[in-house]
Amino acid sequence: MFARKPAFAAILLVLVFLLTGCSDDDNGTTNPGTGPFEATGSDTYSFFVDTERKLSIDNLSGSVTIVGSDGFDSIRVEIVTKVRSTSQTDANSRLDDFDIDITNFVNDSLLLIESDHPSSTGDVNYTVEFTITVPSDMVIEVVQAAGAVSITNIDNTIGVNVVAGNVTMTGTNAPITGTITSGSFTVSATLPINNNIVLGTTTGSINLTIPTSTNADFSATVVTGSINTTNLTLTNQASSATTLTGVLGSGAGNIVLTTVTGSIQVTGS
Repeated sequence: MFARKPAFAAILLVLVFLLTGCSDDDNGTTNPGTGPFEATGSDTYSFFVDTERKLSIDNLSGSVTIVGSDGFDSIRVEIVTKVRSTSQTDANSRLDDFDIDITNFVNDSLLLIESDHPSSTGDVNYTVEFTITVPSDMVIEVVQAAGAVSITNIDNTIGVNVVAGNVTMTGTNAPITGTITSGSFTVSATLPINNNIVLGTTTGSINLTIPTSTNADFSATVVTGSINTTNLTLTNQASSATTLTGVLGSGAGNIVLTTVTGSIQVTGS
């Protein structure tokens, strides 16, 4: 558990990982014919929520899984670091290359998690996997260069920015903003009244499931691809080969979906 010191504006915690599940039985030799060797480090950190109302995580490569829990008064951060290399000894030694910081900005009610490591090459690959359990009413912000993002049961604002990877959201009751350069969104969400869902991809699909009772102005745009809706009633509907607009319910909110290359599917539930 972290020692909390709210008198400070920012408390920096540098995490040192305990190596688990590693072996040196290759004695440092390289075995290109048997595939990559993997070394793994892991650690778990838990602490009570005090002033933190926002979680922001910036991860280079790997995965981010965030689960909201109703009535939960702690933040639990599980971290797994992995290195693949051409020998077990080399993979083990590179676990020290990870730099993962957790900073508590008390004045801003923000918990910031950042990961850093050398760039992966043809012979060496670095990844960090985060599994984080938070109170369901926390604001969530995720930035990831490469890898999957999964967010479940969050009832406050969600922001996601991924360069390459797929994003999945389920059980959310919150405004959502998300962008992916290469990858797809699969989102099942309830949109609170007078709020927004804004999702965009450069290359990749958007699959959105919302209640049939959703209220929002609706807009979907593709450059190359298709737009489809199922089990939803759009009033004032206008469509072309690349756009679809209309109003869901009273229109008290906004749903804006865009992709350059890919498909958009919106389903009522």
